[in-house]
Amino acid sequence: MKARSLITILAAAASSTASPIHERGDPPHFKKRLREVPSFQVTNFTATAIILSHRVYYGFNLIVEPGTPLLYCQILGTTGSESLDSIRETYCSNSTLFGDDDESEPLRKRAVYPDPDALNSPTGLVSFQWKYPGPGADTLEEDAEQLDSDTPAKLIIIRQLPGNNGENITDEGVYVVPGSDIPVLGTGMFRHQVYTGPENFTVDAFRFLTI
Repeated sequence: MKARSLITILAAAASSTASPIHERGDPPHFKKRLREVPSFQVTNFTATAIILSHRVYYGFNLIVEPGTPLLYCQILGTTGSESLDSIRETYCSNSTLFGDDDESEPLRKRAVYPDPDALNSPTGLVSFQWKYPGPGADTLEEDAEQLDSDTPAKLIIIRQLPGNNGENITDEGVYVVPGSDIPVLGTGMFRHQVYTGPENFTVDAFRFLTI
């Protein structure tokens, strides 16, 4: 009886200080929020489905902490319905990703394959995701009921920092985009979804420890 009570107490204590997470295909870990950190500063935010192309573009500039270098976060993805579909985790870079110079192709690859030196840089290893719970239909007409509602989207920013003894330290922020800021514009074959909210905004951020 005493052994069972002790197990119950330990389990309750663990659940009050940490929560299990499953991210990026890793084994289960425990994640604990430590404290609030300076807000992420987002500027020049753009999100748009490109008309008649089945392509979608997300891009913005980012300051993760006052005094750190400016980062560029961009991705050109694919959408089957001219809507602002969810995108995979995409890494930011200290260089623009979609330039016209000869080095633009290697820079594009940094969006998928992170710079191994970024973790120990002043900015840390920074990535973002866009999550929009649309039905994933093949045409915008099939998506219309969902897209014309006030369903919000989420911009998730994660800054990974060096840890000790296998610890994973991250600063994370989530910006909720109201459905009214991602309307469907145009008619017929020119219908497409676009972000019309503020270009510049801050994202509240918190530091987490994962062990």
